[in-house]
Amino acid sequence: MFKKHLLLLAAFGLCVIAIGCDSKDMIETTVYFLDAKESSLVPEKRVIELKYEISAEKQFINRVEKGLSILIKGPGDPKLRRAIPKGTKLLSVSFKDHVVYADFSEEFKSGLPDDPRRQALMIDSIVLSLAEWPGAAAVKFLVEGESLHRFAGYEKIDEPISNPILPR
Repeated sequence: MFKKHLLLLAAFGLCVIAIGCDSKDMIETTVYFLDAKESSLVPEKRVIELKYEISAEKQFINRVEKGLSILIKGPGDPKLRRAIPKGTKLLSVSFKDHVVYADFSEEFKSGLPDDPRRQALMIDSIVLSLAEWPGAAAVKFLVEGESLHRFAGYEKIDEPISNPILPR
């Protein structure tokens, strides 16, 4: 009996160490969507499933990708509205020096309404959604690999954004 337990424990240990182990965690996170009037942001709790990754950086990027995918897909509550333009795709995510580099498809810019406040809410929904995660101090926005230079009347969009643009 002792040998069986020891073998099971050893097998479990190998599974945790092995890259191919399919261990997953369920993590609750908060993402921000537009209210029904599209005039402010409302938090929505969501549960995301994360596959275990060997490195903490890969684990973090996985979490960011899942969070941004939720924002792109839209809210679960029918009273809320998506902040990111429909059709936007997440092209890549990277992480360096506590800055998340999020690269979006052209729809991120081309699908925007004319209202600068609404555009700023889009940026804020992403910044606020990622800001509560340890390690993410700022977000650098890219579209098709290129830095944004002017957006929503916000002239410093080409720098990493660490705080919401609009006052809360």
